[in-house]
Amino acid sequence: PSSAALITFNAAAPTSVPRSIQEKQRDSVSIRDFGAAGNGLVDDRPAVANALSYLASIGGGNLLISTGVYNIGSSFEVPNNVTISGSGRKSATLRKIFDGDLISSCGANVTISSITFDGNSRLGNGIVFSTPDSSNSTFIDLEAINFDEHCIMFFAPNSGANFNAISCKFHSFGAINVVAAVRVVEADSMPTKRKFVNCEAENCTLFDFGDCKDFSVVGGYSNGLIFGNSAENVSIVNTRVDSPVSIYGDSHFITNTVFTSPLTNYSDNSIILAQPSSYNFIDNGSNNFMISPIKSHNVVWQQALGTQPSIGN
Repeated sequence: PSSAALITFNAAAPTSVPRSIQEKQRDSVSIRDFGAAGNGLVDDRPAVANALSYLASIGGGNLLISTGVYNIGSSFEVPNNVTISGSGRKSATLRKIFDGDLISSCGANVTISSITFDGNSRLGNGIVFSTPDSSNSTFIDLEAINFDEHCIMFFAPNSGANFNAISCKFHSFGAINVVAAVRVVEADSMPTKRKFVNCEAENCTLFDFGDCKDFSVVGGYSNGLIFGNSAENVSIVNTRVDSPVSIYGDSHFITNTVFTSPLTNYSDNSIILAQPSSYNFIDNGSNNFMISPIKSHNVVWQQALGTQPSIGN
């Protein structure tokens, strides 16, 4: 056996159990252990795929991405129970050098943090949740930029259940209010919680909610929003939204949100407590409550008068 297999490691705790140094080192693996160069010149995709395949074979684990630019020449999948830990945004970068999706399938219980995914202006998406059982994943301090299409795509119905993104930044080249950095593609058939906290878009629409059934946004910034006709239970709190927005669906809750362009509501049974540009609310839905800092109205006034009520009505 190797010397690492013979040397014992003890954690500094009275209840710890001795392990070999070899076993301890296997708690995490580095992408460089599998031959990645990280010099922005060669294709490091084989090293990424081999590292992830190894982690899948032992039931999961932590993959460390050290400082460098790692060119990726074809799609790869992230298996269940894997954590990908970068050395920091801009410091550790996976850069796409092909047309197609960067991560074609993201598994369950996946954590990705402190890393940049650079679409490099090539065709395709960033991270795809392709199956309904791709649940309980968390992205922290992730940057996904320069993607021709979507940075994150929840492709299958009910995919990405209990997903959380915290302090992430996204950029897609898609047209404002046409292509969003984050998109729900297929209609959910059951409540599927997805939550984004303090995330922002760089000169693009951040969210296309599609026909989701549970989606939360707290803080952050988006240039426009896209709602599917059957979207349900979208919650938006403490967010700034530029570009005109039309809200569709049912049972949304929007509060403490600033809209810098006109806001038109076609949804039903929604509560919207927000400040649109020039207090320009239009409500074409039913059974809604909408309020701005200086006036409130509901669909009864809208239908009766054809316009928003005067202050004090």
